[in-house]
Amino acid sequence: MYIVTVTAGPNSSINVQDPYPTEDKVVIEAGPGETVVEELQDSQYDRLYGQLEKMKALGLLTYTALNGPASVVANDSGVPGTTVADALDNLAGGVTGASDMMIGGGRAGSTVSNVYLRGPGNVPMNLAGYVVPFDAKIVGISAACRNAQTWTMEVRKNNNVAVIASITLTAVERDYDNTLDINIDAGDELQFYCNGLNINAPSGSVILRRR
Repeated sequence: MYIVTVTAGPNSSINVQDPYPTEDKVVIEAGPGETVVEELQDSQYDRLYGQLEKMKALGLLTYTALNGPASVVANDSGVPGTTVADALDNLAGGVTGASDMMIGGGRAGSTVSNVYLRGPGNVPMNLAGYVVPFDAKIVGISAACRNAQTWTMEVRKNNNVAVIASITLTAVERDYDNTLDINIDAGDELQFYCNGLNINAPSGSVILRRR
């Protein structure tokens, strides 16, 4: 997808037409000094490129063509949604979007009690948590353990004991919540904590969505 901005010369009216297809073809028209913006599929832009360059060389127009990022590209899939991200959200019931990322942690052992979970490299998250590389929001959380037990998986940030998100398992092996909407800033460090006694192999995860 290209976002094409065309400005006609001060003394020129322009008409740039996609030669294919014969019906519903793309036509870029502008009067003298007028600027128009069109969203073009890659194939449409490829077909118009020669005309745009030729008219630019003749001084009849100036133009810019930018690749549109996935978050703003028009959705042509037929799935309800203004953008690609919206369409994917609608397909997945609003949980899985184009920029979702899942992070998780866990702890081995059958008697894990009131302790931070471990992340990559088996490093406790209070020593090195997960640093979020972009502004995001937590949209889902889940937790599991080996047996049906009662405990709370807590999400903390920046080595602060304040809990920003949590899920409580009550005599079950696993549970989840996909109704969260908690903002996280780029650079925040997330840590997961097992709040419970003698929990067998607790683990937890959150889903981050870029914002």
